[in-house]
Amino acid sequence: VTPISYSRAKSAEADWHIDELRATPDGLTHFEAVSLANNARVAFTLRVPGEHNALNALAAALAAAQVGVPLADSAAALATFESTGRRFEVRGERGGVLVVDDYGHHPSAIKVTLEAAKMRYPDRAIWAVWQPHTFSRTQALLDDYARCFGAADGVAVMDIYASREQAVPGGITAQAAVDAISAHHRNVQHTGNIEQTIAALRETVTAPAVVVVFSAGDAPAVSTGLLQP
Repeated sequence: VTPISYSRAKSAEADWHIDELRATPDGLTHFEAVSLANNARVAFTLRVPGEHNALNALAAALAAAQVGVPLADSAAALATFESTGRRFEVRGERGGVLVVDDYGHHPSAIKVTLEAAKMRYPDRAIWAVWQPHTFSRTQALLDDYARCFGAADGVAVMDIYASREQAVPGGITAQAAVDAISAHHRNVQHTGNIEQTIAALRETVTAPAVVVVFSAGDAPAVSTGLLQP
């Protein structure tokens, strides 16, 4: 099997690339896959947002092409895919504030998801609610976390979810994470536990807005709380 390469933009080193990427008000993502060899174009429509999902879709289609599935057939199948739970999962809307759950807890995942939210909802403020997952990961990736919230208009940092770990005296804290992010972002706050975070967001977030809750722990309870009367 001959390897097939792909990229975000046209490149002499990529067999296929993405072009005309855009989001529409009906919640869809559109793009065209373009062949370097003959400029052939195949239109894709996705129900999931963001450039990263467009790249994932193109990768899947090209993999299927390697075993004989035409790109157009893959595009038609992908148009019906509605994502999985806790991957930009829209939980509901209350008072003009849309609430989304996302499992992303690595800096790169948070970054692309926020960029997708900004592309999908350009006329709404984007709020990131981050529940840091484990003390060791938060400490090890702190520099990356500090820089991954650029697409958010506001950032709420919850208490660190310990999972299997124990806090280390003098070690990383949620406030230290807030301080690191604040070096690159002007609107960051430590909101504490689940109940305190719900209260802080109700006080701070005004419609129209999107709140994306990033958690591999128990913070989906924040989404549930925000949607309650």
